[in-house]
Amino acid sequence: MREELEFLIDTIEIVPNNSICHVQAPNIKNTDFHELCEKSKYNWAQQIVLNSENKEKFKNLLLRSEIEGQFHNIIIEEEEVKIFEGFDGMEIGEVSKTLNLPNWYLDKYIKTKYCNIAKNW
Repeated sequence: MREELEFLIDTIEIVPNNSICHVQAPNIKNTDFHELCEKSKYNWAQQIVLNSENKEKFKNLLLRSEIEGQFHNIIIEEEEVKIFEGFDGMEIGEVSKTLNLPNWYLDKYIKTKYCNIAKNW
């Protein structure tokens, strides 16, 4: 599995259920992706409600389609508070200092080339 894909899937796994994932990916033509999406509050994005069912659908879609490379930006929010932001096909990201991160995620991603803990949120 590509590192960027694994990073995104692991991030989806650790965020709380019913978080909202806003995805900026204007060139994606994948119908399965669009079926998961709803209109976002951001005019530049579509959103996916990350309930347990949609998390599984999203992860399976990512595994079989490699669309994360087309993601310009994603923001994941819990109760309208940003808890994660990823950029450039999920090559880098920032996670909220308020999110309770499991030790394996800290060891694998934080302060690596992939992810930092945000200073301001």
